[in-house]
Amino acid sequence: MGTCDCAVVQERVIVPEAFAVKESVVVPEIPRINNSVVVPVITAYRARPPYRVDPEWPDLELTPRSHVWLIAYTTGEDPDYDLTFWIYDQVIEVDWGDGTTEILNGREEPGYHTCRHKFKEGTGTLDSHGERFWHVDLYVKEDHAVYNAIELSPVYNNVKSNSKVKAVSINKNGLYSYLILNWAQNTAVNWIEYVRVIGKHILKADTLRSVYLHEIRYDSEDIAFDELPGNTVSKLLEQYPFDVFNYKNIKAYRGAVFSFMYAPNLLNYRYDLSRFNFLEISNLFEQNIVVTEIILPTDSERAWTNMGYTFSGCNALRKIVFPENRELFDSVNELGSAFSGCINLQEAVNFPTTIGRKATRLNANGFNNCPKLSISFGTPETKLNVFNSSVSAIYGLQFSKDSPFGIQSGGAHININSSKFEYGAIMEVFEQLPDFSGQSQRIINITDNPGTHELTEGDIKIATDKNWQVIGV
Repeated sequence: MGTCDCAVVQERVIVPEAFAVKESVVVPEIPRINNSVVVPVITAYRARPPYRVDPEWPDLELTPRSHVWLIAYTTGEDPDYDLTFWIYDQVIEVDWGDGTTEILNGREEPGYHTCRHKFKEGTGTLDSHGERFWHVDLYVKEDHAVYNAIELSPVYNNVKSNSKVKAVSINKNGLYSYLILNWAQNTAVNWIEYVRVIGKHILKADTLRSVYLHEIRYDSEDIAFDELPGNTVSKLLEQYPFDVFNYKNIKAYRGAVFSFMYAPNLLNYRYDLSRFNFLEISNLFEQNIVVTEIILPTDSERAWTNMGYTFSGCNALRKIVFPENRELFDSVNELGSAFSGCINLQEAVNFPTTIGRKATRLNANGFNNCPKLSISFGTPETKLNVFNSSVSAIYGLQFSKDSPFGIQSGGAHININSSKFEYGAIMEVFEQLPDFSGQSQRIINITDNPGTHELTEGDIKIATDKNWQVIGV
């Protein structure tokens, strides 16, 4: 074996002595809260990068009072018009930004007024990307008392706008209502990126939906809405300077606020809405598959007229607490699909049996597929137009002999198929049936009820003598 002329290198690594680190986490004492109001909690969303207005645009902070500024581009898709929008019952002096001014009189005819303009060639200003834009100034000289709408949607009333408005700035003397930026159809794009609201404003409604909208900026944190429609609650919730689900910030809600269409709100199992105010309650929780308990508003009388689809498809819902004030429900005329598909609903605390007592015709076809909802429905004053409780635990039904029963649901005017009606309850229904002799025949379906098999031919004749077809015997 040969020898090797190698130097042996000894290496020492010196590691500094580690210092002991004492760490303590101070947790502040949690204050005790005696009274609390449960309101929906909106979870945090992924923050968007900060939006920067184009430096070549005019300073939107300088928008004068009673003015709305638009930063408009042209798509070049329409040879006749570059900018289209709609106004409702207002008189507006518009400077189109190309040397042209005119008066837009939205009071010449009722409803919305279409406003269109073709920019003059060679006018406008280049932005920082070299794209040409126009600064359009709308001076609102006369307002409608309630509905001050400016509709900037890409489609309205089947009329398409090829406009490319990228920014809107509003300064309306402390009140602005209905700036509408709906993304109306998948084939039409709303280009708006930035909305600036100057001053302390109460918005009658806020319909601000755009696939490109990056920021909605308000001046003050004490801004509040007179009204918040459910179909405007969007993924931009984090842009508002306040919690839109704190009833103190919203004078009234309307529509499908917690429905499946607005997924950010499907996060809570329990909603206490007792101190909320609603202008309408139809579709409120439609297809919400998360909520298990709801405490309904104690007021909102106007809201209860139409309860169509209010809880439809809430298959996790187990308990609803109704307000004790029965008079709130006297004028309900629509219960279409109100509770349909609530397969786990078993508690309806304070359920108003007098519901619809003052309605001229109540569509109560809203209890099908409620196998655990054990209630009796109606009073001798209730004028029913239709009733459907098929596949339910409903065990009793009362109604006026003046009930029109003008429409069908599930193939019958009264459909209590697979419900819990005992013999006596079915006979009570037969005795109440209006007499439609000489008129079109009405249909009642009593299939698969506990008392169905006990009926005699004489019992059934009570119904057939009044021109009712009885199904299920």
